[in-house]
Amino acid sequence: MENIKKRTIDEIRQVKDTVYTPPLSHDDAKKEKNVEIDPIHVEELIKNFSNDYDLGHELRTYYLKLCGKL
Repeated sequence: MENIKKRTIDEIRQVKDTVYTPPLSHDDAKKEKNVEIDPIHVEELIKNFSNDYDLGHELRTYYLKLCGKL
């Protein structure tokens, strides 16, 4: 009878030691800077825009201007 090779648990499970490296495009989200939103300006927007849709549009525009994306 042939000798059976003793295997380690890793060999039995066929574990591969691999490391996931995310693509460079995922690093863009980490690079965003914190912006200081002026609460007084937000209150003015709330008073001027009674419609939530329009208010949301103006808030997003204000945020994008602060981030320098507009």
